Amino acid sequence: FDCLSERKAHTIRGSKKSWPVGTALLRQYTSITMIMLVEGGADMLAAYHFLSRFGIRDVLPVAMLGAGAGSHGIDPEALRLFRGKHVRIYPHNDSAGLDGITKWLPQLDMAGCTVSRASFAGIQRPDGAPAKDLNDLTSRLPGSHEPYHDLFA
Repeated sequence: FDCLSERKAHTIRGSKKSWPVGTALLRQYTSITMIMLVEGGADMLAAYHFLSRFGIRDVLPVAMLGAGAGSHGIDPEALRLFRGKHVRIYPHNDSAGLDGITKWLPQLDMAGCTVSRASFAGIQRPDGAPAKDLNDLTSRLPGSHEPYHDLFA
């Protein structure tokens, strides 16, 4: 680790900020019909939690990592793997999330993806604060997750 300028996932040899973590699985699992594009590792784990909870098997979560994930685009090779898929973006409910949507939508359109956006508007955490991201929805554990099923359909 002494050779790394910082200890972040994108500094691992062969990685880069523009490559969504998990995308390589599209080469192996060709039956994937929808991609969940999330911001950050915590949201990726939350996505796997909800997909398991709802028994959804043909969806693959992928994550853009790092602060300002929207400031860099999606790697062209990853976009080739996305081609023809439905990509649902789960942006953070903040300015960085808006930056991601602004950057990624044209790229996904040009790659031939069908794109939709999940919204956390109107969803509150148990403490009354507005939900900012997919991970905030796990704060209802072990409560009911049924109100969130539409975010994955």
